[in-house]
Amino acid sequence: MIIVNNRFILRVCYNLFIRKKYDKMKNIQKKSKLKEILTVLFGLCIVVVRVLIPKNFGVNNTTVILEVIGELCILIGVILLNKEKIKIILKNAKNDKISNFIKKSIVIGLICFVFFMIDGAIVSMVFKKNVLLSDIMADFAKIIPIMGIISQVLIAPVTEELVFRLTLHDLIPNKVIFIIVSSLLFAFIHDWFYFSGGLIFYFIAGIILSFMYLFKAKDIRYMIGGHIFINILTNIIQFLKP
Repeated sequence: MIIVNNRFILRVCYNLFIRKKYDKMKNIQKKSKLKEILTVLFGLCIVVVRVLIPKNFGVNNTTVILEVIGELCILIGVILLNKEKIKIILKNAKNDKISNFIKKSIVIGLICFVFFMIDGAIVSMVFKKNVLLSDIMADFAKIIPIMGIISQVLIAPVTEELVFRLTLHDLIPNKVIFIIVSSLLFAFIHDWFYFSGGLIFYFIAGIILSFMYLFKAKDIRYMIGGHIFINILTNIIQFLKP
């Protein structure tokens, strides 16, 4: 008669079932973190198409088209890296009324816009330079208006919210560190690395957006909607600018 050690049986069962399941979950988490890191890196590539191209080659028909194509490629990359998350977002959207989504988006957008105006006015006074309406943005919007609308009203808000709010928050659970890192990177993609009024303006704007995401919206859909509304208002002002 063979006596089997109970500990041995438990160890075999653990290795066969529990350990295997645990290792599988660990691999999924590693892949998820890798996708999140790649998403942030994709988002930072916006600097190349949004800042470096206009600053080095000027704003003309060719650079405007190149910028939109570049931003679209980045957005596609971000979406492909976050297919699972986006499926959940779209699933939640089905349970939300369009009127409720529009209402919350407009409220969030208006609150952010008001704070942006205050932020811009103070920074503009300190640096004696208008940081609210950049010449590059104005030229971009006026050269090929439809491209400006596609880039600034559709592509940019979706990409920026998915990368600098949703993904970074998943990567950095600590709220304070998340707000600081998210805001710094948000400023970086808008004003490159120059220590200027624009950089400070966008850093504060990033803090405002991060706060809204954490404590008001609590849903990336409303942040995307709010961001779209902000950029619509900004584009209207750009077109009215003499």
